[in-house]
Amino acid sequence: MLRSYLNAWLAILGTRNERVLFIDGFSGPGEYEGGEDGSPIVALRALHEHTYRDKINAEIIFAFIDSDQRRIDHLETKLAAYRDAHPKVKVETECGVCAEVVNRVLDHVTKDGGQLAPAFVMLDPFGVSYTPMSLIARLLKNDKCEIYISFMWESINRFRGEEEFATPLDELFGTDEWRQGMDLQSADRKAFFYELYEAQLRKAGAGQVTYFELFNENRHIYTIFFATKHRLGMDRMKSAIWTADPTGQFQFRGRAIDRTQTSLEIATEVDFEPLCLQIQEEFGGEKNVLSEDVVAWAQTDATDFHSGHVKRALTKMESDGRIVVDKATRKQPNRRSFANGTAFEVKPLDD
Repeated sequence: MLRSYLNAWLAILGTRNERVLFIDGFSGPGEYEGGEDGSPIVALRALHEHTYRDKINAEIIFAFIDSDQRRIDHLETKLAAYRDAHPKVKVETECGVCAEVVNRVLDHVTKDGGQLAPAFVMLDPFGVSYTPMSLIARLLKNDKCEIYISFMWESINRFRGEEEFATPLDELFGTDEWRQGMDLQSADRKAFFYELYEAQLRKAGAGQVTYFELFNENRHIYTIFFATKHRLGMDRMKSAIWTADPTGQFQFRGRAIDRTQTSLEIATEVDFEPLCLQIQEEFGGEKNVLSEDVVAWAQTDATDFHSGHVKRALTKMESDGRIVVDKATRKQPNRRSFANGTAFEVKPLDD
């Protein structure tokens, strides 16, 4: 999924900016015990194998941070093959605490009113410490910064009542309001913590927020929150989630309130009915909806689906009689196409 997203991110930002940054705040040693690539190598391979690699003209800085020198030392052995892979690539490592290192960089960049170059920042800690909301807020002050955060729900839930975790949780959420959810029942408690974290990301400056959970069968593996200021970045991330191949044993579940209808279950066939219902809920009763309006809406965090799903959903809705197309606006009158400018009436949900 990370590789899929970076393919889109590099193609867009790497051709439109002088410099872009990939910051991995908890890089680890670059590989897992079984030999699988860690996130630093996934990111570097995404560039190395990119379809438009030769058209990327930005200086690309990969910064890998870890607090364990042994991990950094091992990572260095994995990076040698990539350091000279592209004439404008710089690969840097630093042993240190992520928040301290990144805050130091931000201090340097902003001291004269500067902005951080477009950046994709991975925050993937081992536990609940070291990713304070204050750091995320500083990052999100930069217009083109996107953050991919592991939200360690299992650790939060397990240790929420331990006194030594109170301060780290205050820092993680940027508030002590998490205490209000401590005594809720399990499902309600989880919803409360997720909603609070999402709200705090928005308060910190994120215009678009989504999250997804990865399950192996019914066992929760991890939760990732993604925060950006731009709907296109959100759309690309949702597309990356949908195209991920979790070997057939995993499920991605999105942030939509009604999980029974909009969970992102990876399957050979996409069920577009939940998206159809959401389109009716959003646009129902309107008589002059344009196809590009629905696409723009689908790019945002309003739905777990992405813009590439829209035209197939609209085709289904037309077949079902849930939208009525103004044929005068259709560029191909004899086909159910939904090019820009195609207008239609959307029937309300209760029709």
